[in-house]
Amino acid sequence: MNSIDERLGSSIRSSRVLAVYALVVVWSLALVARLAYLQIWEHPRYAEAARQQQHGFSIVRGKRGEILDRNLEELAISIQLYGLAADPELIEDREGTARALSPLLSVPAEEILARLSMEGRFVWLARKLAPREADELRELGLPGVFLRRENSRFYSGGAAQVLGFVGREGKGLAGLEYRLEDELRGEQKRVSLKVDARRKSYAREAVPDIRRGKTLVLTLDKSIQYAAEETLERTVRDSGARDGSIVLLDPHSGEVLAMASYPGFDANHFQEYDEENYRNRPILQLFEPGSTAKIVSLAAVLEEEAVDLE
Repeated sequence: MNSIDERLGSSIRSSRVLAVYALVVVWSLALVARLAYLQIWEHPRYAEAARQQQHGFSIVRGKRGEILDRNLEELAISIQLYGLAADPELIEDREGTARALSPLLSVPAEEILARLSMEGRFVWLARKLAPREADELRELGLPGVFLRRENSRFYSGGAAQVLGFVGREGKGLAGLEYRLEDELRGEQKRVSLKVDARRKSYAREAVPDIRRGKTLVLTLDKSIQYAAEETLERTVRDSGARDGSIVLLDPHSGEVLAMASYPGFDANHFQEYDEENYRNRPILQLFEPGSTAKIVSLAAVLEEEAVDLE
């Protein structure tokens, strides 16, 4: 009996060893098959996913061309400011981030939190931040929050309806900024970046030479334009008129020295005004000259010496 029991026990142990061995072999084959599937058949998909995760890009824009008056005084220039953006998926403490940003951005924490709760990997938190403000935000070192350089348009010479304005994305939306967009805008190129797990760049390719926009010189005179706008506003208010316009020409060449409309607007804060204020009335508004055209006929008669002033 002891011999039978020993043989039976040995057989059971052998069966268990074979079962474990078979299980290991099957598991190994399954692992090898899975690795082969991932590394051969699924390789292109995962390689592309890794590339997208490790690489990014930014748009580098050439500086927008300046707009100058006849004396080469600045009417519109581009200055470097900063925009603050965030990747909500990389922010673990969204409420704490919102509270930290609120006093620096002068925006309620609830509003910032609402933006950080939006879907997607990119959301703007603030635009047109001065370098000093950007330095204060950079010192916070908040994960998932980053600064982006951007050119902003600055207008210093009036003539808002003539010049128009540029939107946040650097594209002309009205006036000469819109009409001559192709000439004024600088060249745009994509620059590849290498990014870490928090999507912060740690290396990028060399920035190529980028063509800046052309400089536009107008016949307007900045000083005359200022005086014309001031006189027009005072005249409209004193007369109780609804609106008004004024155009000053050089009588010898016909060049436009000043062109203004009232009510006007500040092109640096165009969003705060009604669209009706954007109208360049001397160009867009119909006007029947009436008796004021008689001087043209009289001038022609005098030019031909058909009559004289007597």
